[in-house]
Amino acid sequence: VVYSVSPTSGLTYVSGSSGGTGIEVLNADEAGIEIFPNPISNRISFSYSLDKSKEVSAALYNLNGQMVQQFFDEEKSFGANNETFNLNSDIASGLYIVQVKMDDKVFFKKVMAN
Repeated sequence: VVYSVSPTSGLTYVSGSSGGTGIEVLNADEAGIEIFPNPISNRISFSYSLDKSKEVSAALYNLNGQMVQQFFDEEKSFGANNETFNLNSDIASGLYIVQVKMDDKVFFKKVMAN
């Protein structure tokens, strides 16, 4: 798995299914994945709908591409899903990237922690 970080596009994922020849940024908002509030302080919430049960994971990354907190990585059920998690107390203020994986697709959203 290869990631690239830039101030304008954030964290990007090189898709292994395409042979690693292209970089694609998939916006979580455009996919109907709500991540809120933004800015985040001590909690973060996820709201999304699935057309079938599938493996879903969500994690918070710093701008160096390092995972700072894993929220979940498990099979989620068909339909509407709403979840809220506490942030680790050692997360510093600043810009972060939330990565959500659903089967073979990866979605990103920039969030500010304060």
